[in-house]
Amino acid sequence: MSLKPASVEAIAALSSVGRTHFLTAMTMNAQDFEHINISFSISGEDLVLRKQFKEKLLRGEPGFYADFGSADPRIGSNTYLYYACGWNGICVDANPDIAPAYKVYRPRDTFINAAIAPNDAPAFFAKGIGNVGSSRIVTTAQAPSDAFEQPAPVSNTISLRDVFDRHLPSGQKIDFMSMDLEGGEPWALRSNDWGKYRPEVIVLETDGVDSANPLAFDTVKFIADKGYACIGVVLPNVIMRRVN
Repeated sequence: MSLKPASVEAIAALSSVGRTHFLTAMTMNAQDFEHINISFSISGEDLVLRKQFKEKLLRGEPGFYADFGSADPRIGSNTYLYYACGWNGICVDANPDIAPAYKVYRPRDTFINAAIAPNDAPAFFAKGIGNVGSSRIVTTAQAPSDAFEQPAPVSNTISLRDVFDRHLPSGQKIDFMSMDLEGGEPWALRSNDWGKYRPEVIVLETDGVDSANPLAFDTVKFIADKGYACIGVVLPNVIMRRVN
């Protein structure tokens, strides 16, 4: 391996998918990209999903996702790779600061600035300091720790069932659902109408899950009881597929 800067072709190819990485310790030619996997997820979750939808992607068929706790429209996103492949979907996040970015980078998506939380409970958005991805919904105006800004009241709260009732196109299948709500997953999952809205695949953040026994985690077991099987663990996420 030559210790030279990345070639112009490499920089151009990486830039074309939305983000430039500076490869300072290797040379790369355009043909090398046949063997490179571009991922926007934190730990490659979108590549695990790609295996699940390989045939659909190869045929160039459009797909649909639902992303709860979607955060940045590109960086650390489990759904941006699929948007780049022509898919679209629903993205929900309580952070009002990111709404303009969705209009710029993901205009085909429906972005909802709301908290997935009970309508009858107080909800405050606690923004992470230095790590916006750690932001979460809390029930008081007190910051969970010094790592968060002063929580701001959230005026728009919604359940999964209401999101799908109001924004899912009629007859639209949900290919996959990604959920990263920093601890808010249990209530969110219970707020869905599982008889009506059944994503084919679910990517669920499960902080503290035992990778050797994911079904020991309550939220994973809850989904399994709805007719899903665990097909992979990419910590801190568990990936499950519908089996009935």
